[in-house]
Amino acid sequence: AGPELLERLKSLKSDAGTSNLAAMIVTEFMLQHRREHTAELCGVLKRKRDILLAALEEQLGDLCSWTRPQGGMFVWVKLPDEIDNGALARAAEQEGVLYHPGRNFDSGDRDIPYLRLAFGFPSDDAILLGTRHLARAIRAAVPAGAVG
Repeated sequence: AGPELLERLKSLKSDAGTSNLAAMIVTEFMLQHRREHTAELCGVLKRKRDILLAALEEQLGDLCSWTRPQGGMFVWVKLPDEIDNGALARAAEQEGVLYHPGRNFDSGDRDIPYLRLAFGFPSDDAILLGTRHLARAIRAAVPAGAVG
């Protein structure tokens, strides 16, 4: 950031816990290795995205659709229109699955049949396991005979 912007940003710092030493280490690392590190991270995220997309296809290909992000760390899953979002929340909780429902991203706070899945942090195995649990929860929340 330029000096003027940097001063404005510094005034927003209010966590009182950031380590100056850690910040200096990260800064030095990024000055020396930003391009290589970014390329490595992009490769990891692409692999995780592909694992999630393959798992979604295997577990929910007959029931849902989803985005194929070209960047970022999120996949948007389109749920069946008939889904009971309350039942999905309860079933997902029983399955130990956390997700961000579409309502969280709708400016009108409507109960829309989408959810957002993050794949950046979980391990490959956690993505596979989580997708299986999520699929069970979604199937439990679709009224019997509602989807043909």
